[in-house]
Amino acid sequence: MREYITHTEPIPYIIVKNYFPQREVDCMLEECDRLSPLLEYQAPKNLPDGHKQNTQMGVDEQYVNRKVSPILKSMDSIYNDTQLIEILEDSHWFWKSWFHTNSDGTFLSYAKHGDYYRGHKDIAVISLLYWLWNEPKPFVGGDILLTDYGINVPVERNQLLIIPSSISHEVTPITEGYGRWTAVRFLYLRSNYVTHQEAGGEIKPPKNNP
Repeated sequence: MREYITHTEPIPYIIVKNYFPQREVDCMLEECDRLSPLLEYQAPKNLPDGHKQNTQMGVDEQYVNRKVSPILKSMDSIYNDTQLIEILEDSHWFWKSWFHTNSDGTFLSYAKHGDYYRGHKDIAVISLLYWLWNEPKPFVGGDILLTDYGINVPVERNQLLIIPSSISHEVTPITEGYGRWTAVRFLYLRSNYVTHQEAGGEIKPPKNNP
């Protein structure tokens, strides 16, 4: 059963434990294995060399139809989570921005012994981070630290974290093992797009695109 944990002070962020049913987790893990040969190191933009160490890939670019991807399909379903929507509407003024975002992007990252990502901010409005791995847990470390506030968020399997993208955050080093997968979705606000709400919970392409 999902467990929603809402934080409002000193900053708003939301944790949801046990987010997806096991069958969806299994399908996403199978997709991670299929996509793993495409993983590569990507240097962060506008940050110095050595600021991060991991491998990743854009998921959207691999599919013409995003509904055939278990990862994209599951992440899309978050938009229709009625309990989460109620929390977003009621818990903090910042989450009103959720209903004005109208574009998204998803990437998959993989972390192993020695990998990390130092403090950074995402170029988006809202960032969603979802973790999964094959049990038993094959690594040590890799938690999320909200660096400006000293808040540590331990990673858990099948856990979703939602934060304002402008909050500085880092991934603590993996000190042992391998196998930590993260599906990251960025929510954006772009001109000439309809919003989630107008689209009935789905992200739509720009109105002026075919």
